Amino acid sequence: MKKQIIKIALYDGWKDKGNGYYERRGMTVPYNMLPYSTNLNELHRVALDVMEELRGFESHYFDIQHAVFNRPIRGKYTHLIKAVADGIDYLNSKNK
Repeated sequence: MKKQIIKIALYDGWKDKGNGYYERRGMTVPYNMLPYSTNLNELHRVALDVMEELRGFESHYFDIQHAVFNRPIRGKYTHLIKAVADGIDYLNSKNK
């Protein structure tokens, strides 16, 4: 799940500063402080951005939409993280 969270963070504008640290808007945090695994407000915002870009690619769009309704597993939004990261992968493959 670490790679998926990093993929979401990079999509959302965080920059990799090396040694496991990421920066956005003048704030630098270690990987484990990225907000996407436990903060639904942050993850949901990115999920909506990805869904907007996925219009016309219904399979990935509906995967994210369906994952929003899954309960967190041990406090983490595992299903939604996976669906959003898969959507980002798909978008990246289409933009190459």
